[in-house]
Amino acid sequence: MSRLEHFFSGLGGQINSLEGRTPEDVLQNGLIRIGSRSWSHPEFERMIEEKHDQGVDTSFARDILEKDRETLQEVRTRPRDQLLHEGLSEWRHGPSQVFIGQPYRAASILHALTGEFRENSKPNEVPLYRGASRAPHIDAESSPKPISFSENRKAAAQFAAWRRKETGEGAVYIADPGELRGLRMEDYGVRPMHIKGNSEAEWLVDPDSIPIFNDRRKRSR
Repeated sequence: MSRLEHFFSGLGGQINSLEGRTPEDVLQNGLIRIGSRSWSHPEFERMIEEKHDQGVDTSFARDILEKDRETLQEVRTRPRDQLLHEGLSEWRHGPSQVFIGQPYRAASILHALTGEFRENSKPNEVPLYRGASRAPHIDAESSPKPISFSENRKAAAQFAAWRRKETGEGAVYIADPGELRGLRMEDYGVRPMHIKGNSEAEWLVDPDSIPIFNDRRKRSR
């Protein structure tokens, strides 16, 4: 499993709505929350049987389990392209946006992103640019999360200018064609953001594909 796959899987453990479970576990075994407690479907079913053996009426609990199984099955059958469009559209506003709402939706989007990076990430066919206060490989070493690049040098330069204003440091880092691997947002129907009239044309890049950047491969503006 790559660092990026570990990242998406680990995010599931950090999401309150998933109760510390990985996306794969939630989609495989279900997740029922009642009050402050949570159960997987097998755990909930065992609890129902124990209560039934004690003479407790479990019809209400059985209805909860059946409805939750139906909800989970609906999520499992959602096309990956829909999940990717939703997830990538929300990701650009901050990863936390993906996790708002129904836990099965969050788990399915994380699962879809993991599979898409593993199976369909592609090399950049054009130069990519990143405006930042430090080199991309330093960000990649410090965190396994996807790193944003742009096909538009002017958009990246604007980000670099904002970083210089905030931190005193900012440069545009340039990746030649074929150096990186990732997902091009517009390929998934995600509308590009415009930075002072410049289309961002964003990519989410696998951090493990990022080479070491030196002064030769950056511009101050």
